[in-house]
Amino acid sequence: MPDAPKVARKSSRPPKRSTSASRRRSTPAGEIGWSLLTVAQSMPTEEIAARAYRLYEEFRPAIPAGVTGWGAAGELDLDLIEGLSERR
Repeated sequence: MPDAPKVARKSSRPPKRSTSASRRRSTPAGEIGWSLLTVAQSMPTEEIAARAYRLYEEFRPAIPAGVTGWGAAGELDLDLIEGLSERR
């Protein structure tokens, strides 16, 4: 099983979420889920369906040089994911 993804945040802005939301976001999976939910809630279902793969292509981690196949470690930029909802 691959290691948990590394997550990165470039900004130091404090989260604007409730305490219970902060608890849900206390794991890498919670952080990723919250970021994806932010994007999903920013657009109609039909738009998500039409753009899903293009959105994924924008935020998927780069595969390191010389590594092939699934499960390669990379860094997932959560600010980039959340920024997709702001660029609409």
